[in-house]
Amino acid sequence: MQPYLALQYPDPTLGRGVIVATTRDEDALRLFKSAVLDEARSRYRSASDEVVMLIDRLELERLERLLTLLVPESEECGSA
Repeated sequence: MQPYLALQYPDPTLGRGVIVATTRDEDALRLFKSAVLDEARSRYRSASDEVVMLIDRLELERLERLLTLLVPESEECGSA
């Protein structure tokens, strides 16, 4: 099964987001992965509370593992 990226618009009347568009474009998925991991690293580094820092570190590790499985590096990067 191949992952896809979905753009959602929040609909408060439904209590959830409505999918507007999707893509399986590998470049878009890699950019999304990079952005998500950058944001998670930033949250971890800026945590001022030890407990929050631990939670943020565990979340970063979870995201790194999961996104590495779902969105591998491009073939050009892996074949050297």
